[in-house]
Amino acid sequence: MGRGAKSVLWDGKGWDPGRLVWTAAASFKAIAGLARARILLHRVSPRDIERLNQASAECLGEDPDLVARIGWLIPRIARRLPWRADCLVQALAAQDWLRAKGIATCIVIGVDKPSEGGFGAHAWLKHGDDIVIGGEIERYAVLFDGAQKRE
Repeated sequence: MGRGAKSVLWDGKGWDPGRLVWTAAASFKAIAGLARARILLHRVSPRDIERLNQASAECLGEDPDLVARIGWLIPRIARRLPWRADCLVQALAAQDWLRAKGIATCIVIGVDKPSEGGFGAHAWLKHGDDIVIGGEIERYAVLFDGAQKRE
């Protein structure tokens, strides 16, 4: 769900009250999930991410609308929190939520070497070939992709 992602509240014809109610209720779940993910981040290692990806891969459910809603909601809530909830925290929170709903996802970690020097890393969450969390990833070289290990 990149920057140009459509709002899950607007169905193209008008505001959907059912989606508005879902978004209000889900916002609290997103806050709790992002808080848990932030705490987990202090203890997570690459092996833990691989284990989480494997646990998620066992899920067989499909709900494209829910995947889109979570992919839309998590980054918007994360920007408004008083603690740091950047890409890996968002990916962990969304993966946990979707795994609880039986939907398989995979956290991918990439690196970027900007032209002005330094080092950049980014994490994103995939559902199949779709990016759920993480936005524009083209400039990143994949360092870790649990989905490729499983194939």
